[in-house]
Parts: sequence; structure tokens; C-alpha cells
Amino acid sequence: MRPTDVVSVFAPPLLTSGVEWMVAGGVAAIVYGEPRFTQDVDIVAALHPSNASAFAGLFPDSDFYRFRFQGASERHLRDVRAMLRVLGDTVDVAALQHEADVMGLSAQWEEMERLGE
Repeated sequence: MRPTDVVSVFAPPLLTSGVEWMVAGGVAAIVYGEPRFTQDVDIVAALHPSNASAFAGLFPDSDFYRFRFQGASERHLRDVRAMLRVLGDTVDVAALQHEADVMGLSAQWEEMERLGE
């Protein structure tokens, strides 16, 4: 199985849930950046109190493990840097930097830029 094929395990229930979601982490880095080894799939979902329990039920504990927050390691920042390098002018970097500022992630953005030097 290719690393990107693993998304097909998650996509059907995510698509039927009506929740906005995206693949992040290593699998996204493989698709949009450069090849790397990863042992998991990171999914970011826009959940609200009204749908969080139902959403979690799509992925039972017996089959999946879930973490509420995790990330911002140096490897994650290098992945972001690689994706930006590969995607080049197709990415609105100013908009991403603005969103990083709005979300309180300016320090991580600056660290990601430093890693690219």
C-alpha cells in the first residue's frame, strides 16, 4: 500500500460526516512536498461541540487511536518548509503568514523559516 492510499481508509466516513477536514503531517508532506517515512496519518477536522461525539464515533477506539493536539516538532516544521519550496508560487505565503499570526503561531512560522536557511 502506498502512503497516500491510507487516506482511503479515512475518507469515506469523513466525507459522509459533513465535517470539514484535511490530511496533514507526513502524508501531506509526501503528497505536496518531498518523500519521507511516516507511520501515521494526521487528520485535522473542524469540529464543534454539536458534532464532536458523533465524529469520534466514526473511528472506534478498537480500531484507531486519536490525539486531540500534537505537532509542532522540528520535523513538522521542516515538512512545511519542504512543501512551500516544492509548491513555489502556487502558495500565497503572505496569507499563510497572516493566518499564523492570527492563530498565535508566529514563533513556529519564524522557526520554520529559520530551518529553511
